[in-house]
Amino acid sequence: MKLNEILEKINYFIRSTPVDVEGLALALNLKVERHNLSDEICGMIKKADNNYVIVVNQHHIQTRQRLTIAHELGHYIYHKNKIGDGIVDNALYRQTTYSGITNNNINAKDEQQANNFAANLLMPSSSIEKIIKELGKIDANELAKRLNISVRAIEIRLNNLGICK
Repeated sequence: MKLNEILEKINYFIRSTPVDVEGLALALNLKVERHNLSDEICGMIKKADNNYVIVVNQHHIQTRQRLTIAHELGHYIYHKNKIGDGIVDNALYRQTTYSGITNNNINAKDEQQANNFAANLLMPSSSIEKIIKELGKIDANELAKRLNISVRAIEIRLNNLGICK
């Protein structure tokens, strides 16, 4: 899939809130699976045959699963050539070894890039601004509810955007 096609799909999905990250993954021809992973593992993206699969921890809450899917989509978009047999992320979104799958090509900068992609995808500044305008105030709990993301994630996003609460 070409970059402009990927961007068109992303732009289509961020028009609605909360963003349908699984729908976006499917639109990009990625499969999303939920597996029984150890608690410190949020998920991974791996190459399976000629396709890519995002695996998320079925025991984590929905907001964490959504963030994991978005983070792995970031790896797919920015680091597809580095994925190889798999990238595994723990709760801090750092590399770890799990079932012998690791990828030493991914570094801290790549992880931050995937985190930034996830934040921009799940919490677009335009959506945040629109909700704040509707509410007439900054309410992290209501933003988190409407964007289907954790309150902590929205607080970090508001801080990164320079929006005080």
